[in-house]
Amino acid sequence: MPATMEHTPVEHTPVEHVTDVVLRASGVNRKEVFRNALRQMNEVLKPGSCQGPRHSDCCMRIRIESPDSVALLVDFLSEALALSLIQKTLFCYVYFDLFEEKRLSARLFGRWHHGLENEIKAVTYHEAELRKNVDGNWIANIICDL
Repeated sequence: MPATMEHTPVEHTPVEHVTDVVLRASGVNRKEVFRNALRQMNEVLKPGSCQGPRHSDCCMRIRIESPDSVALLVDFLSEALALSLIQKTLFCYVYFDLFEEKRLSARLFGRWHHGLENEIKAVTYHEAELRKNVDGNWIANIICDL
């Protein structure tokens, strides 16, 4: 005779909702939008970290190739975020050696930090946009998971 199994009800534990933050950057050209988005991301990580004198503790080179300009922005911010976490550095300034619609080569200049106030888990492609507005300026909206 087969053993009988009692049905055990499944317990549900509520999961805290992931918080999102939208980075909004603008500029007269796409390079300026990338620079401003990088600064916005650093403001989330550690408010005020990129204000003050322009000195750098380190420099990192990056090269990125993406399928389009929106993905390039997301990939650029994701790379800067990963390097920030690995190097314990906030990269406040960027110099582009190459800047095209689908690829870039850049040097990130950063300042060491002793802890972040907020953690960005991911820069997402979800609803990411990079476009020109009616005034001819470029704007970007990028969602980050906190």
